[in-house]
Amino acid sequence: RALDTLLECDQLVQQRRTAKAFKGFEEGLIRHVPTFKVMRQIGTEYQDERAPAYCDRVLWRSLEGMEVRSLDLWAGERVASSDHKPVGTVIQLRLRAPRPEWWPRVVRDVDRGVQKHSAHHVTHDNTHVPCWRVRLVELHGEGLTPSDMNGKADPYIAFVGDALPQWAFTEVQYRTLNPEWKPSTLPSFLLAALSKEALKEEYIVLQAMDHDRFDPDDAIGTAVLPLRDLLDDPDHEHSFEVELLHGGQPGGVIRGKLRIQEAGTMTATHLRKQRLAKQRFEPNNLCCFNLCVCRNPFASDPPPPTHSPHR
Repeated sequence: RALDTLLECDQLVQQRRTAKAFKGFEEGLIRHVPTFKVMRQIGTEYQDERAPAYCDRVLWRSLEGMEVRSLDLWAGERVASSDHKPVGTVIQLRLRAPRPEWWPRVVRDVDRGVQKHSAHHVTHDNTHVPCWRVRLVELHGEGLTPSDMNGKADPYIAFVGDALPQWAFTEVQYRTLNPEWKPSTLPSFLLAALSKEALKEEYIVLQAMDHDRFDPDDAIGTAVLPLRDLLDDPDHEHSFEVELLHGGQPGGVIRGKLRIQEAGTMTATHLRKQRLAKQRFEPNNLCCFNLCVCRNPFASDPPPPTHSPHR
């Protein structure tokens, strides 16, 4: 009970509660004493010149629908090498079924320090992969974070994710924090998965970007749209509302309607070619969890253009 009272005064707890920092992150139940500032010895004895504080934390953020649970959280009181006591945690994750070996995936090129798609270990595969077509019916944003000196932004939305053979982009809406896209200009794009049940485990990542004419485009925020509730009725228009987050802080809201319908199949070879093909545009700051990272994934090629995808 004394720890609960102490934690009510904790700065990080208060900042998270008011969504000023680490919004969307979670933390395990703290049942240890503050870990700073302590004597460099076994056990916890505080230095008199500083007030004790919970400076050492473990936070995590997971995709919506993923089961993540903290089983234990502790402080290493026997560590005597620092004026901080380290903290550790045990987290339980639900793993989804693994993809086959030939599925294109994002790997890290340790020599170049970049990430790119890899599917080199299979050259030809006639396995037919089911596909679905996503058609956006409505799309608009509200309260996006200003990115320009005039207090506005020039936003567009990039749609990416492991289930998208190729990314899709909206047009740029200029000088606005509340963009609204005309239905006739909205993109449609394909999803690919081994089965309908496998597709329910996937996500569409929405990355709101601010278009800059001369400099690399800036990230406004990222949101994730789970597919598990959007596949049961192919003739139904599904409404969605997702909150953008950037650096642990709110970046605005994206609302819209979409329809997902079956769209035949493509071969595994064609799927890999789609994923490995150079995208029309590679936003400099487009980084969506660990689903896909596209900061120049083709480092051996000339640098990508810095203009928007539709210009």
